[in-house]
Amino acid sequence: MALISFEHHSYLVVGPAALALLFVREALEKKIGRPLANYPDLFFSEHALFGVAESRLLKAQAAGKPLADEKFIIVQIGTTTGEAQNALLKVLEEPALGTRIFIIARSARMFLPTVLSRLEVVILPGNKGGATEENEPARAARAFLTAVPSRRLALVATWQKENKLTKDFLADLLDRAEESLAVAKERRRFLWPLMSVRRYLYDKALLPKMLLEYLAVALPVAEEKH
Repeated sequence: MALISFEHHSYLVVGPAALALLFVREALEKKIGRPLANYPDLFFSEHALFGVAESRLLKAQAAGKPLADEKFIIVQIGTTTGEAQNALLKVLEEPALGTRIFIIARSARMFLPTVLSRLEVVILPGNKGGATEENEPARAARAFLTAVPSRRLALVATWQKENKLTKDFLADLLDRAEESLAVAKERRRFLWPLMSVRRYLYDKALLPKMLLEYLAVALPVAEEKH
């Protein structure tokens, strides 16, 4: 079972947003021995795209001494930029005394190695691939990657009719696609389109259908594994 050790000051909790937030809140309540509802030094923010402006906000929240024994900053993000992460390096490594930072994300892949080295990473059970039973996002990713462009477009149309084309569905599909391509030949040819779509995943002007239609024609056809 995943646990927060509280031996560190900065954490990355990987898992579905609602589950990860509940996990962090329950761990904090157990630590302080009371509900967080009226805790004076709790800061929570949610960002589809965590950029430089959001990094500055986090640094401002982390500055100064806590009113209570400890200050807790919980940041839930959809995706982030390299510039924003670089802006956080110092505060993640040396936050103000008594401050603990918790970043919630659905994947660790979006983070720079320099950032991950400053975080204690907690992966919630069932979030990481490796279960013997293939789940729906994994099946969808495999079907999409091994199909020709016309078949991919047909899959997108089917998912649209089934009301599956949410940002979360697309994010799951991207995660599973990257996992399945980890040992693929000419991996770079696959990853550049996937990285481009992840960059625009939470752009309000771009719908999941539009992004998948781009991938349908931009991605090479992967070999199906037997």
